[in-house]
Amino acid sequence: AHDHQRFSYGASKYLDEVALQHAVLHGLDGRIVRPFNGYGHRMVGDAYGQVVGMMFQAVKERGVIAVHGDGQQTRSFTHLDDLVDGIYLAGALDAGLNGESLRGASFNIGSTEEVSMLDLAHAINATVGSQAVDIVLAGGYHGDSKRRLPDCTSAAERLGWRAKVSLEEGLRRMWAALQP
Repeated sequence: AHDHQRFSYGASKYLDEVALQHAVLHGLDGRIVRPFNGYGHRMVGDAYGQVVGMMFQAVKERGVIAVHGDGQQTRSFTHLDDLVDGIYLAGALDAGLNGESLRGASFNIGSTEEVSMLDLAHAINATVGSQAVDIVLAGGYHGDSKRRLPDCTSAAERLGWRAKVSLEEGLRRMWAALQP
């Protein structure tokens, strides 16, 4: 067995590609959309939630944000409004902007705004404003990726899609939605 925690995730993405190409070979239409780190209102902040929701929940409950590892690992976070737009375009269009069929195409739908986990915690701290928030470094995860940033060239060139909501604006919207 491989000891990298995301090995099975990568393998499942490959098998999705194989299944899609098999379907296309037999005359079916299909697309693969890979959403990257979606966040927005109504996102759960429990142990099985997404990191942005978890950090906001930690602020509300404890006033402390735990950043795992050294905080320098980077991610990109995509607001749900942008994800919905990208997924819709990938499914609704028969042909890309260049006129080429989208049958069997795969698209990464994500923001290309890269942020370290420590900077994310600081951005959440700035978003909540008047609340006192402590940021602490916690233990990391074995096999965690140092960097995850999507290549969204195909979505931009073929669908005309790019993420529009900045992380700062998305965090502001999410925090506002979490208020009673």
